[in-house]
Amino acid sequence: MLGVRDTTTRYPLAGSTDLDPALVGGVGTGDNASTDPTAPGVLVIERHAGASDAPASVMLRLGALANRRGLVRFDGGYFALTVRRIDADGFAGTWSSGTARQAAAGYFCAERTGP
Repeated sequence: MLGVRDTTTRYPLAGSTDLDPALVGGVGTGDNASTDPTAPGVLVIERHAGASDAPASVMLRLGALANRRGLVRFDGGYFALTVRRIDADGFAGTWSSGTARQAAAGYFCAERTGP
């Protein structure tokens, strides 16, 4: 309903990356290295299902243009990583990128390197 805030979605983290989407066949969606808090290069989106015991889904959306605060995009390119596994050593999942249709997709993993 209009004027009702969506409490099932959170944006708990924002950051940046030096990933070049073109190197993996992805679509550019703005500056991935942006550290601007209103348009970060990477935005973590956490969605909670209706059931209280259901796990949250986690997605990392890349690109400062895609992550501009206060602006809902209905078209344009996308580059998103969907987290499928999280543990003490890191996280892993799938990624996809494109415009109206998916242009590229694959798998990713991030491993903890420090203490």
